[in-house]
Amino acid sequence: MKRLLIISTVLILSCATSEKQVITPTVTEPAFDLSTLEGFFKTAEADVFRAKQVVEKNKIIFNLTHLKLMNTGGRRYYLLERENITEMINAVTEGIYLDYILINKSGDIIYTRISESIFGCNINNGFEDTPLRKCYLSRAAVHFEDVSTMTTGSSILGMYVSVPVLSDGIFQGTLILQIDIERINRLFNDRTDIISREGLIRVTMDRTRILSQYSGFAGIDIPSLDKNSNWSDMSSGSRIDYSVFKYRDISWIIARR
Repeated sequence: MKRLLIISTVLILSCATSEKQVITPTVTEPAFDLSTLEGFFKTAEADVFRAKQVVEKNKIIFNLTHLKLMNTGGRRYYLLERENITEMINAVTEGIYLDYILINKSGDIIYTRISESIFGCNINNGFEDTPLRKCYLSRAAVHFEDVSTMTTGSSILGMYVSVPVLSDGIFQGTLILQIDIERINRLFNDRTDIISREGLIRVTMDRTRILSQYSGFAGIDIPSLDKNSNWSDMSSGSRIDYSVFKYRDISWIIARR
């Protein structure tokens, strides 16, 4: 009887212990998925190629340059090419681009959709170190310029994608699309900053911080980040995760608080 009692007691204790055990699964934070951001860049690249095909097919740069020289239609001579320009605009994804810019081989800005202040200017005079001139000088199949203002005196921020326009393999000019960075912001939350390799904030919800120095840049272990594509910092007491993003001419560090 004693033996039976002991066995029964052991079994009861064992069951009680099992009920109190709580198994906590290990939570592993998933790697930061940048495929949506990459997809955005691929969309911009596909868009500028489609628009280029329309420009080349309809000889828009040649025609606008001819109209400019003839001064047909006055300052708004490009309205005579309205149908072809509308086809160019309709060739790209709606709602992504702030402006569409055409520059002929001589550097004359012969079309902008909204930037009237630069229309008719020459890219070789007064546009040094601007994204527009860098796009114009590039002869790469497709070229991206990082977030900045279009000109020195401009307050409108954008990113830029450009392609050279050809006719029978000969350079005729450049097509530039100015990308609305708000569309990139929508891919992230308000705890995310996008930083250049020089430490400048390029994209963030707080637009007053754009093009300012990222305060934690000096503390980023760049070699570790480049080696692993990801790196985390907890020195400030709260965790910040950093990820590398590269697409053609763009090289960013994504910081997530």
